[in-house]
Amino acid sequence: MRTFKTIQGRDEDPPVITRGPSVSNLGETSFSIQFVTDEGATGVLRVGTDAGNLLVVATDGEPTRVHELYARNLDPDTKYFWQIRVTDRTGNATNGAKNQVTTAASADVTKPVFTLKPSVRYTSDDRAIVSWRTDEKTIGEVYYAMQDSTYFDLAFDNISRQPHAVTLAGLDRGSNYVYFVKALDSEGNYAVAGDTSAVVFHLQLERMANGRFRIAQSGRGGTFQTAAAPDEDFPVITQSPIVAGTGTNEATFEWGTNEMADSRLRILDVDSLGGAGKVARGAAIQDELLTDGTPISFGEMVTDHQIRVT
Repeated sequence: MRTFKTIQGRDEDPPVITRGPSVSNLGETSFSIQFVTDEGATGVLRVGTDAGNLLVVATDGEPTRVHELYARNLDPDTKYFWQIRVTDRTGNATNGAKNQVTTAASADVTKPVFTLKPSVRYTSDDRAIVSWRTDEKTIGEVYYAMQDSTYFDLAFDNISRQPHAVTLAGLDRGSNYVYFVKALDSEGNYAVAGDTSAVVFHLQLERMANGRFRIAQSGRGGTFQTAAAPDEDFPVITQSPIVAGTGTNEATFEWGTNEMADSRLRILDVDSLGGAGKVARGAAIQDELLTDGTPISFGEMVTDHQIRVT
């Protein structure tokens, strides 16, 4: 047997929130508010993007002590204000404080786009350079094989960026090759292309036990041919080096070459040489530049060169 005692007079005490309220189940278009009251009460959740204009979006079906109210059909990545109100069986009510929450951003499901389709910018007897550009930062994978082969090797650029240039090394002299480029963004979305005339398509890859890949995609990749003899010609500077811009503690240098090449720039503080005749000693300064100048390497293979020195 259990006993109980009635109160004397009318219940005029509002319900007390003893735990919470707290945000839970936060998603792109919804969230819930959880809380506990000291007596059975009906909870109401009001939500809006304007703190001064909150609308009722959920209410308890019946008085309860444990509450969970959902706000649904919201916009992703949006800040919302919310407030709860609880009312007991005799009409006493408590308003909670106004709070705010931001819904989760929509997942990125958009594939990267090739703004510059893959192309082979340079070939020699044993290597080739494939370059391309994407509309967002991506990492790149280049699958390549001798033409008519279904077993491909992999070269990659694992630095997330938009312009890419990947060197394929160890190629056979005077041979025809086919390649595919796969660009992947940070969310795992990817696009695949062959050369500048190929459409974007799905790449069917099967990794073999020896680390190579089998691709059932004949006739749709980019193609190139390696040279029959070693490349013994030096690159030619076709655009003379210029100082493209300067700041208080920086300078930008630009120049061009007739083929893909990497570069090294040397910097020398001529003021440290002393003497008013240092400009007249041009040849001597050039020698000192080559021997004592600070080398700044530019490792990417490009034709349009730019180095910013700080």
